[in-house]
Amino acid sequence: MRLDKNIWSGSCSEYSGVADKSKLDLAHFNSATKVMVSAWLELLQDHRAPITRQLHELSVVDLADELLRAMDLWTREPQTSYRVVNLIERLKAAIEGWGTGFPARVEAGRFAAACDLFIEFLSTSNKERDNKDPSGIWPRSCAALGFPAHLNGGNPKAQEVFALHFEACVVSLRAALEGGQAYLTALLDGLHSEASGSGTAAQSTQKIGLLVRELLAFALRRGFSREHLAELPIKSLRADNPRLSGKALSERLNNMLGAFRGSKQRYEVFVALEGPVIDIDGEILPDGIALEAWTDWSSALPATEQQRFEERQAFRLDVARLLEQDFVAEAFQPPDVFAARDIALTSVRRCLDVVFLLKGSVPRVFPHMLIVATSGDAAAKPYKRILEVRREFAPGQISLKYLRSVPAEWVDALHWFREGVEDPSDEVGIVNLWTSLELLSRRSKRDYPSDAERVQETIGRLATIEILDSEMRYLDAAVRTVSSAVPQRNWTEWLVAAEADLEAEFTDFPHVGGILASPATKNYGTERYREIAQSVRWILVWGYGCRNDIVHEGRRQLPGADILRDALAAVARAALTLTLRLESRNYASCLRDCFFWAENESKTIEELSALGDLDGLSRRFNQ
Repeated sequence: MRLDKNIWSGSCSEYSGVADKSKLDLAHFNSATKVMVSAWLELLQDHRAPITRQLHELSVVDLADELLRAMDLWTREPQTSYRVVNLIERLKAAIEGWGTGFPARVEAGRFAAACDLFIEFLSTSNKERDNKDPSGIWPRSCAALGFPAHLNGGNPKAQEVFALHFEACVVSLRAALEGGQAYLTALLDGLHSEASGSGTAAQSTQKIGLLVRELLAFALRRGFSREHLAELPIKSLRADNPRLSGKALSERLNNMLGAFRGSKQRYEVFVALEGPVIDIDGEILPDGIALEAWTDWSSALPATEQQRFEERQAFRLDVARLLEQDFVAEAFQPPDVFAARDIALTSVRRCLDVVFLLKGSVPRVFPHMLIVATSGDAAAKPYKRILEVRREFAPGQISLKYLRSVPAEWVDALHWFREGVEDPSDEVGIVNLWTSLELLSRRSKRDYPSDAERVQETIGRLATIEILDSEMRYLDAAVRTVSSAVPQRNWTEWLVAAEADLEAEFTDFPHVGGILASPATKNYGTERYREIAQSVRWILVWGYGCRNDIVHEGRRQLPGADILRDALAAVARAALTLTLRLESRNYASCLRDCFFWAENESKTIEELSALGDLDGLSRRFNQ
């Protein structure tokens, strides 16, 4: 979608539906307004230019954040001081671009006073810093900034004092801009003044470009969507808008910029699904999300739109309730319907990731969704809008701690597990599944010489226990089915039965019959556990080697890639499923507890199996 529309020209494609071009109201446009619209729409096209893709990094507040991160790195890695110097110079230039209109002049003055001295301090040697001459960097810094005079400039303590002072200047500057409404008011008032002024395009370009860049970065940081921001200048300034016909430019700008003053609307989103119908136990979903059948939510749809959705089930999301309980990381109410859509789609994606683990398949999100916006006025009718789902939303910063029975550490592990299973490429699937396994094994890296060893140990135990658990459940179910006529029989009685009797009893369960007929059945638990553990470890070793071939050597069409992906998926599913069961039973409060539990459980399996207590082993898995 191209956004660089010259809506001040009657030949613009936006006005193709206007038959009589003489009725277009173009009088309110001036040179400065044209500059503002062009800069506004160009910056919102994040695929157009490097400067656009770096919109966040170019704003004053984001430059301050980046500078603080660079200083934190510099304290640990002194050789990275060049990054600190570069960011200081960029932030200083951005502030100077404001001129006298900068909204935090006091903090900007403190920052500027320390900038040049700090850069000079970083670029000098310890010997030069220790120069006692009044013209030296440290004596000048002490006099200008009030540092302790007894410190030598080359002393590590002096460097720490200077760094803390400069960091405090940056923090104060950022807090002054983000706190309250002064920063936003300065941006809106400045942009309104520049765009409605009578200056030439050349005079307005630099200042308007600065104001637009800062305003859009500020808005995107607070959850405004690019679609909504792109709509604002077009619908407020376009020449064929009958609602604004006859309005002066100043009034049109007030209408456009008023959208940044905040929203008091409450959003309810209906995300329709297409594909298999799913049945989810309501207890697994957090407050604010419910899965509803067509008969439960169709009444919210306008009558003219009901045919479009074809009686599909849908997730019903109360965005405000999700935000109140911190289900979504963003701590703000969505300022527009597009932002509400993004929050809802991200939340639904997270829920479907969990369902995919439990069910093995999930429906897709329908291409359209319904958003209902209500205001505080009880008499006002709800605003309803059907939005198109134009793109797939990648996982954002979202906490699963309120998604019952699922630990917060699963956020990315679940996503990459699903991506690994669903991706059409076996090689990409292998990389994604290995990523999921690494994210799941959140154990201290200090305990293992490599990531591969950490995954093999922590995930290997969980997967092995879960696979053996499944086998024992299968055995128990088969025995109960066959022996339903003789309920007194137990494992011990089956073990002394003749081989021919077992074969006759288990004609529908040849796998079970073969196990029970084996002379090693009494040691089934321990022997089978070791076999599974060896198989899982072999799969993980093979998977890590292929993952390296794909990532580091760029290999494609690996032999056996489809087999490996299925095996890795089985291992990941087993480890994830067991952890979910532990969480739901409150046996573990985090993944680290799961790993320790797995070690203890492994020892218990060995002990019960060594005693030949197959009944005890069976009861332990089925408790």
